[in-house]
Amino acid sequence: MSYYDEEGDHQMEVWLDQYLENELERLSKEAAFNFLAHNGDAIEARVRQCLADANALRDIGFAAASLVSAVVGIEVTIRFFLLQPLLQGAFLSREWAALLTQRIIRPRSAEDRDLLPAILRNWGVDITRFTLPSGEQL
Repeated sequence: MSYYDEEGDHQMEVWLDQYLENELERLSKEAAFNFLAHNGDAIEARVRQCLADANALRDIGFAAASLVSAVVGIEVTIRFFLLQPLLQGAFLSREWAALLTQRIIRPRSAEDRDLLPAILRNWGVDITRFTLPSGEQL
């Protein structure tokens, strides 16, 4: 094999590597964009409603409920405007992305339930003392 053949093979390998990298990046961005294009408006509406509720509750003197509503808005933003699109882009298969998202989000919900009371305690609110009309702890 001559020098020119080796150089040509090397250039072809470099080009192919670059092409594959560019295509994977394009597909990743496309997957994230498609997720946001199909779900972004609904997610944004949910976040805006949480913030509007938080402001309304604050204005009428329910600071603790206002904080809870604001935290829910933050959680929705992180999970569905950040985590889900990133996973859609990282895994080119919708099935894999959905499976991984569920594995990440669902188990953490139980942990999240422990976080909110801890956060509220810092504001002097003990949410565990509240009960529902059925008698169950809130």
